[in-house]
Amino acid sequence: MDFSTLAWISSRSAARLTSALTDFLWQGAAIGLAAALLLRLLRHARPETRHAVCALGMLAMAAAPVVTWMAEKPSAAPVMPSALTEVADGAVTGFTEPAALDAGRGAALRQPASAGWKKLSAQPAAAVLENRRWAVFAAVAWVSGVVLLGLWRLAGWRRIVTLRASSLPAPDDVLRRVADLARRMGVRGAPVVRLTRRLMSPAVTGVWRPIILLPVAVLSGLSTRELDAILAHELAHIRRRDFLLNALQCAVETLLFYHPAVWWLSRRMRL
Repeated sequence: MDFSTLAWISSRSAARLTSALTDFLWQGAAIGLAAALLLRLLRHARPETRHAVCALGMLAMAAAPVVTWMAEKPSAAPVMPSALTEVADGAVTGFTEPAALDAGRGAALRQPASAGWKKLSAQPAAAVLENRRWAVFAAVAWVSGVVLLGLWRLAGWRRIVTLRASSLPAPDDVLRRVADLARRMGVRGAPVVRLTRRLMSPAVTGVWRPIILLPVAVLSGLSTRELDAILAHELAHIRRRDFLLNALQCAVETLLFYHPAVWWLSRRMRL
C-alpha cells in the first residue's frame, strides 16, 4: 500500500464523516422541531412524560449521524489521472486499423481519442480533490471542537473527584433518614451521603455507587420536613438512573456541539 492509497483512504474517511455531520444539520433541525411540537402538545402532561420526550429526542440525535455513516457505501479507489491517460493512450495506440483504412485516417482518429481521455480524466479529478480538501478541513475543525469540549468536561470530572475526596461523612441520623427514604421510594441500597463546604446546593455523583453530596449548611438551616424533601429529590435522581441520561447528554453535546438544536433540547431536558 503506497502513500497515495493511504492518502485516499484518509480523505475518503474525512469525506464520509463530513457528509454525516452535514446531513445532521437538517436531521437535527427536524428532530428538534418534532420535539418542540410534542412538548407543546404535552405542556400540561406530567414532568416525567415531557422528560421522556426530551430523552427520546436526544437519543434520536445520537443515532442519526451513526445511521447516516453506516448507510453511505464507500466508493472504489479512484484511478489517478496520469495512469488513466497512459492506459487510454496505450489502448488507442495499440489499436490496429483495418487494412482498408489508410494510415492518415487512423492517425486522425487516435489524436481526438487521446485528447478526450485527458480532458475527461483531469476535470473530475480536480473537482474531487477540491471536495476532499474541504472535507478534510471540516473534519479537522470538528475533531478540534470535540477535543476542546472533551478537555473541558474532563476538567469538570476532575473537580468532582476532588470534591468527593475532600468531603466528610454525614451524621448517623442523616444516614438513617436516607436509608428509610430509600426503602420507601424503592431505591435498592442506601446511597452514601457526604458533607461538603464547597457546594451551595445538594448533588448526586457516581454511577455504580451513587453519592449524595450535601452542603454543611443544610443540617442546621432546614427543618426535618425540608431535609426529607431534599433527600427525596436526590434519591429520585438515583431511582430514575439520571446519570445515564446525563452521560448521553454530555456525549451528544460534545460530538454534535455545532448544532443549536442539541443545546436547546438538552436545556429543555434539564428543566
